[in-house]
Amino acid sequence: MEPVCCRADADRWMVLVQGITDHAIFLLDVSGRVLAWNTGAEAIFGYSADEMLGQHCSRLYTRADVDRDRPRQQLTDAAGGYVAEEGWRVTRDGRELRVHATVRSIRDDAGRLIGFANIVRPVEPNPTAGDRVALLAERERIAVELYTRTMRTFFGIGLQLNGVANRVNDPEIGQLLDECTRRLDDGISELRRLTFDLRHAPT
Repeated sequence: MEPVCCRADADRWMVLVQGITDHAIFLLDVSGRVLAWNTGAEAIFGYSADEMLGQHCSRLYTRADVDRDRPRQQLTDAAGGYVAEEGWRVTRDGRELRVHATVRSIRDDAGRLIGFANIVRPVEPNPTAGDRVALLAERERIAVELYTRTMRTFFGIGLQLNGVANRVNDPEIGQLLDECTRRLDDGISELRRLTFDLRHAPT
């Protein structure tokens, strides 16, 4: 009998996620063994795909979590849909890594459970006061640069539209130019909102 969630399915799935490097994305069979392992998982955990394929996901958990059967329990919980949590995982060199992990069940057209998709990303430590000041300064720089450059472009486009409108006698073309001008004004308003949000977003 062909196994559910076969390797061919996993290979097709990996085509979609292989290029994602800032999240560990990997596929498990129903027993929790790794079927697919993306480059983000290699970068975050340190294991190559050859090292992880066929291995049980419990290899990535802390000893304390393994002792309390957390890997199996998480898959059991995810079978109902998905689970998301912040917790600890272990890298190839033994480091414990704080992560946000989501485990989602995968089912076939008949509704049978055939595996699990895992998405894991490291959780950054709480920033220091100095980090927050540096982040705010960088946001301010980006917001000002974005606003200045884009407004310069919008202003130039607006001048060109007005110049064309003054030379066109066709009412239909005039209406189109008016519509373009209105959309340009809308774009300027949206840019102002975006730069305001960027400068005032919480750290």
